[in-house]
Amino acid sequence: MSLADDFLADLEYEDAEAITTETAQDSGAQENFGFGASSSSLKHNGGSAEGDLMDEDEDDEDGDLDMEADMNEADSALEAMMREVRSAKNARDIARLTDSSEMKGILKDIAHFQSESASKGSDVSGMVEDDPEYQLIVKANTITVAIDNEVLVVHKFIRDHYEPKFSELETLVANPMDYARTVKRLGNQEDFTKVDLHDILPSATVMVVNMTRTKSDGRDLTEAEWKACDEACDLAFELEKAKAT
Repeated sequence: MSLADDFLADLEYEDAEAITTETAQDSGAQENFGFGASSSSLKHNGGSAEGDLMDEDEDDEDGDLDMEADMNEADSALEAMMREVRSAKNARDIARLTDSSEMKGILKDIAHFQSESASKGSDVSGMVEDDPEYQLIVKANTITVAIDNEVLVVHKFIRDHYEPKFSELETLVANPMDYARTVKRLGNQEDFTKVDLHDILPSATVMVVNMTRTKSDGRDLTEAEWKACDEACDLAFELEKAKAT
């Protein structure tokens, strides 16, 4: 090999070495800037994300189980109250929510926050879950279910105790609150045709109620029987008002 050939070979070797060095440096730069993340770091990040998703799923499942448990408890309480209706002498003996400290406390807190909001406006800072007003809303939503159940119980109490007077009425007026208002208005009178129900019921229903009553074989209630019905109607109105608060 001539000197010229040796010189050219040396140049080619140096060029190849330079290219190799530049390639290695580029790869290192890419790693430093995050373009060449190692497989272990990818696995670590992926595992972290998967763990977060699993935690969220577990939280959702826990929330669903808690909600299902609350619903089952409410259903059991409703069934127990319904069994007591026939033997109860007073609706408040079985529907105790309006007289409970829990209900009174919630209504008192609602009135407080309503007056405070009207004077100062809404100002929530930090986590919403830690805000007292938010916590009150959660409690109020929970107790709403209990109110609905007690309305059903009181409705059944009124139906059962007003049945001797006008048994057909419960099939003519299905809505619990409309039924309570109708019973309150009809009272223990003998002639229902003199009672105006048009502000409570549709005209067609009023006509049917009046026609049915003339053919009904109901009897007048005793003073104690009517008092029980009358007070139960008032209790239903209290529950309705509490729910609307």
